[in-house]
Amino acid sequence: MVIPGIEFVAGLFSVAAVIFAAIGLFLVFLDLGGPSDVVGSGIRNSLSKCWEHLGKTGWRWMPALVAGGIAGRIDRFIDYWFGQAEHNVLATSVFMAMVLVFIPLAALVNILRGGSAFLILLILVIFFAYVLLLVLSEMHKAQRLCAALSVAIFVAIFFFVPGYVFVSLTGRLLNMPIGHAALGSILAAPLLYFVCQSAVLVARLAAQWFSTGLAKSLLERQFVLFAAVLPFVYLTTYGAFLAGHLAVADLPMHTNWRMMLASLAATGIAAAITLEATRPAGGGVLSLGRPVAGLFLIVLLSLAVGPLGGGFPDAGGGFRLSWQVFLGFDPRLGRLAFGPLFWLVHLPFLPPLLVVLVFANAAVAKLVLAAVSIGGSGFRGIGRPYLLSGIALALMGAVAASLAVAI
Repeated sequence: MVIPGIEFVAGLFSVAAVIFAAIGLFLVFLDLGGPSDVVGSGIRNSLSKCWEHLGKTGWRWMPALVAGGIAGRIDRFIDYWFGQAEHNVLATSVFMAMVLVFIPLAALVNILRGGSAFLILLILVIFFAYVLLLVLSEMHKAQRLCAALSVAIFVAIFFFVPGYVFVSLTGRLLNMPIGHAALGSILAAPLLYFVCQSAVLVARLAAQWFSTGLAKSLLERQFVLFAAVLPFVYLTTYGAFLAGHLAVADLPMHTNWRMMLASLAATGIAAAITLEATRPAGGGVLSLGRPVAGLFLIVLLSLAVGPLGGGFPDAGGGFRLSWQVFLGFDPRLGRLAFGPLFWLVHLPFLPPLLVVLVFANAAVAKLVLAAVSIGGSGFRGIGRPYLLSGIALALMGAVAASLAVAI
């Protein structure tokens, strides 16, 4: 029996196999012919340290090492891209250029084309409010009004303006052909990033009101993880729309705001759960209880995407239809099919899948080190990190090619 959409799945594995093999061979040739005792900088030095730590860690402690590495890198990423704006010149410059130049120009062009004048009027109101704030501050008068103006200007510039443009642009993208919408989402994602960055800053300020407890943890960690991953979830949601269209083009799409919001909420929460569940506990120990509980919650989130997104018109059979789609059975065709709704429902599993791939990559790397040791070459932490990484990627490409052939 031919399953609709199975060719697309096999194509994904084939593309992954080609990419892994190509990058792996490139790294192998990059490290051949050069000296094996030279410590490089940047990527080479980081790879050398990773291989050295992996070589000194036994199989028993390898999951905790990998989980700690994932948590540390994500924490540094969030601190850099979602921390104080003055610590990131690139993000600050792009935000200022967008708010002061690109958005006003786009609003002016929109008026000239007969569109709404709301955005340009709002920008003028913000400008005059800012001038009034400067005058009152210099005169040391109306301090309460100055405080109110400061809050209003902050909310308008950092939340409302980019949020309004993001909502308007996304509304247009959802009505465009899916291929064009997927490309256009790359332009809309930075607007969502700036809104999420402002939300993270506000959440961290609000967390200072609490000494300890659940509220402080939610604001400082869980909400921060959720907000930081939303721009990526936005892009992957359009990727799921595109994947469903390419897999089974005959089935109806659900490119609407309701499905977008359901995907953002479910996948964002799933990402936060995944990162918290794989974070090592005290003493660097990785327990199995939290990943199992987290996977159970992600399954519930996956089942909720269809009903919350309006994918099932029959509300009475929503839960039954959720299980059918979750297991790959499309009720509209009456058989297995990897259609658009299948990809959207399984999008919350993308964060744990990426974590599993990292663990699998570490296991393959450990096997490569074992093979090198058996061959008598020994292990040198800063020897040939590109060569070892290339071999590991080539092996993963071979696994992906095998899966493509088996499918």
